This record gives sequence, C-alpha cells and structure tokens, in this order.
Amino acid sequence: PAGGSASNPATKRTKQDNDTSSNTTTSQKDSTSTATVFVKHTYELPISPKMRNPKSKNDSSSSYTPPGLLAQTGTLDAAVVGRLAKRPAGRGVHDLEEPTLLFPTTIFTPKIKIALIATSSSSCHSIAVDIHGTPYGWGRNECKQLGTITANASGVPTASSSNSAGSASSGSGILIADIAVPTKLEGPWNISKNVIVGAAVGKSHSILVADNGLAYAAGMNKRGECGVNSSVDEVHHFRKCFLVGGTSGGEGKKADDGAKAVQVSCGEN
Repeated sequence: PAGGSASNPATKRTKQDNDTSSNTTTSQKDSTSTATVFVKHTYELPISPKMRNPKSKNDSSSSYTPPGLLAQTGTLDAAVVGRLAKRPAGRGVHDLEEPTLLFPTTIFTPKIKIALIATSSSSCHSIAVDIHGTPYGWGRNECKQLGTITANASGVPTASSSNSAGSASSGSGILIADIAVPTKLEGPWNISKNVIVGAAVGKSHSILVADNGLAYAAGMNKRGECGVNSSVDEVHHFRKCFLVGGTSGGEGKKADDGAKAVQVSCGEN
C-alpha cells in the first residue's frame, strides 16, 4: 500500500552472528529490513469513460478493460437477498453455484459482448452495458431503480420509457418488482445518437452516463439521490440529471459547453 511498509525477503545478520572467530555459541537473530514504497498517482485531464465509446472507431487506448461474456454466481432471485424470512431452505432454483454465462445465445450472443458492469455491495440490482452502448438491468426493482419494467402474458420483461412529461410512452403489462432476466433499459436518450458509456448503482437508485455528457437517473429519490431537480420520492422512469452550472440541454438533446458527466458513482442513499 502507498506509504506503508513491505517485508524484504533478504535478511541481515548481526555482527556477532557473522563472527566465525568466536567460540561462543550464539543464537542467530534475523532482523527484517523495511522499505517505504510510494505509489505515484496521476490524475490526467480530461477524465475518460471506463469503456470505449462504440462510436470512436479510431480509439486505440489500452486503458479500457477488454469486453467479454457476462457471467454471474449466486442467486438470481433478488427478492430473497438480505431477507432471511423469504429465503427458502436449501438451494433455490435460481441459485448459481459457480460463475454461469447469462443467456449467451439469446440476449448476449457472441456479437454482443459486455464492456461495462455496474454493481455494488449495497445494491440488489446490476447494470451491464454492451459494446454498442446499450444498457441492460436485472435484480431488485421495488423502487424503480431500473425504471418501469412490466411483464407480458408470457412473463417476458419489457422496460418502458417516458416522454418529457413523465408519462409512459411504451410498454404494457404487469409491473414486476424483481427482474430475473437482463432487460434492455429504456430512457430519454437516443441510442442511435447518444450511446451509454457509464453506469453506477446504489442501494435503490441507478445513474447512466451518455457519451454527450448527460446523466440519467431512476429509483429512490427521498434524499435527492437521482439529482433530477424534483422532490418526488421515486423516479419511475430514467430522467436527466441536472448539474449545477453544468449542462442545460433538454432531455435527450445535445449538451452545451458546460460541465459534462464522464464517470459516476452511487452511494447507499
């Protein structure tokens, strides 16, 4: 660790230990030398997104994590996480005992690799962004932290987006609180023009970042977690976040020359 000490495998013996002319039997004691290691941190500007922008064909930076396949271990039943009263005895039907590829031939085919995963120790939901800048979410959704998601008669989940007035513009069916299948998330961004390049999840809210510098949030908002300039307790559809003194572009519109979001993190509340 920076500023800490590290053990040196090379040891030094005392002068008495090395004195072979002495007939006195002595116990050899090794003294461990220490060295202080300083790690140099660099904060180069401008800060880059954690994933490669799919529209930047000539971006050859090696700082990005190579995209890959989505695998998960543990339970897919978000309703029981942290709730002993709901936990069934023994292994549940949705429990994965080892890293398992999620829908490698249906949702995430070989051409749709994952470039970014957002999860946290306090959340019971996750978000993955593929190499095309499309976000997917699954897990607990009781506070609409993944937006409004409904299931049709066959149980297939579908996310609905909203217009500037906040009313649902697509999607129908029964509201579901736990999403067991990675579902494409919808919002006021235009995926054909502004792809998603960043994401973060809190205990009950989520934030997405588009490549034009706009951020979008959904979920619990009792303490203003979503930053959407509204006092509503919950944001049921992804809405644009407002940066004070920053971007002022309308929902889904091009950001201005002010502050732009590049990376984002979410706390528990």
